[in-house]
Amino acid sequence: MLTISDSEQQAMFLNIENLMSQKFSEMQSTINLHFAKRFEESLAVVNSNKGKQLMDKIRMMLDVFNSHLIRKRDQQQTELIYKKKCG
Repeated sequence: MLTISDSEQQAMFLNIENLMSQKFSEMQSTINLHFAKRFEESLAVVNSNKGKQLMDKIRMMLDVFNSHLIRKRDQQQTELIYKKKCG
């Protein structure tokens, strides 16, 4: 579970949020160039692979974030089981 008290989760979340903001800005820039009929510039943005690189980073960070959540969940389940058995 995402918790405010978990600084590692918060840092990962902020990093993902920042990358997503960059990706949306890159997409909006490409769209704006296209609608302004600046097709070559629009294509240059696409061909720069910046958007793909951002998405690759986002996917990687989401995988790390998900793994962190799974580890935390498993740890909490283990603690609950231990508490039930011990008293």
